[in-house]
Amino acid sequence: MASSPGLAPTVLDSVLPARESERGEFHAIEIHASPEAVMAAVKAVRPNEIAWLPLLFFLRALPARLLTRPWHWARTSARRHESLLAMTLESGWVELGGDEREIVVASIGQFWKLAGGHTVRVASAAEFRAFHVAGYARTAVNFLIEPVEPGRVRLTTETRIATTDGHARCKFAPYWAVVKPFTALIRRGVLRAIRRRAENRF
Repeated sequence: MASSPGLAPTVLDSVLPARESERGEFHAIEIHASPEAVMAAVKAVRPNEIAWLPLLFFLRALPARLLTRPWHWARTSARRHESLLAMTLESGWVELGGDEREIVVASIGQFWKLAGGHTVRVASAAEFRAFHVAGYARTAVNFLIEPVEPGRVRLTTETRIATTDGHARCKFAPYWAVVKPFTALIRRGVLRAIRRRAENRF
């Protein structure tokens, strides 16, 4: 997997090392703002600042909503002013580390199942690394700030995915082939929204 060319090890490396990652994606953008402003924007950006994101989220979760929680979308729409990070954590993802330059969130689940499958919550990066129960995929996503020069930074986001056994790998492969173009669209939209907010163009 491609990863950030930064020299220092990242928090993501400690959560899910690149050598263990089977699939994933990497995106980057340059932002004319301080690292502090960019990190604040990462934490504050909202779904309604990103074109098409609410619709994409709705379509992705539609089978689960129809099968198990038909009124969930109405409640989610009412929370549109919450940050994307807060909504991600409330949906079952967990924050597994970070510092002034990086945030890492992760999830263990059966993402390929129409109804969402079973999600396993862990309390630490150590628990996440140690999880190897068959039939799951471990996913970790980071946002990493790399200073370029005073007043300009490079913000990257990397997704790393590792399945726990061959059965899960076979199930996940066709799912990822379908959703990867959409996740890439989402990641790029999130980066642009963070740039607008950090550069005070929100």
